[in-house]
Amino acid sequence: MTKEEVEAIYNYLHENYEYKPEGQLIRKTAPKINKNVRIGQILGSFYYQVPNSQRPCMRATIYFNNKNYTLNLSHFIYIYHHKEKPKMIKYLDENPMNNRIENLSIYSGIEREANKGLVSGSPFKTKNGETRYRYMFQIENNKNGKAGKKISFGSFETLEECNKLSLFIRNLRLTNPEITPNELKIKAMAEFPKSKMRLEKTNKLGFDGVYKRGKSFVCRCRVHGKMHTSTYQTPEEAHNAYLEIKKHHETS
Repeated sequence: MTKEEVEAIYNYLHENYEYKPEGQLIRKTAPKINKNVRIGQILGSFYYQVPNSQRPCMRATIYFNNKNYTLNLSHFIYIYHHKEKPKMIKYLDENPMNNRIENLSIYSGIEREANKGLVSGSPFKTKNGETRYRYMFQIENNKNGKAGKKISFGSFETLEECNKLSLFIRNLRLTNPEITPNELKIKAMAEFPKSKMRLEKTNKLGFDGVYKRGKSFVCRCRVHGKMHTSTYQTPEEAHNAYLEIKKHHETS
């Protein structure tokens, strides 16, 4: 639905309906050409969200400019008050029949994403015949409607470990929506050291700020003209140290 359509619906609702505190839109005008539409009619009707569902809601259809618009009543009420159509509505009391405006909130992309959580926790066989469980997390779809990015967090020996990481990642995303995939991985690697995951490579030689020296990996970071170097056994450890130095420099 375009911004222009939302604005047209907003104007139509205000011209023809009045909001009641009970969470209702009541008809205040009646077109002469349609005798089935009367002043005082309540917008919306009882509806089950999916077939055989025990979770009812109110559904409504309005018709103007030769076009039908069908949405949950909560969406029309939200548009009526905020001139904005949310992708999804969150009912604060978890009752989809309570359409009072104070009970309606936008169900954010981060919340939808967190509730999806585990994209893949199915077992797979390694080359050695070992059974492991892969964990992937999908970033919420972007504005143009294309699928969001899937982030791999490696694999675990048990599904229980996958589920623990799932909760850990959900909480991180909810409390810090701006966190980057690599930052997520670094925190996850610190919390779950047994996981087999890799950080994103950002240059030809390996991880950003990391250079290989023999069998070791060197972290190199220049701060105030002075080069800081340290050696680690894995590129993940070196890259983690590089990011920590940069973070300390930026906040100091």
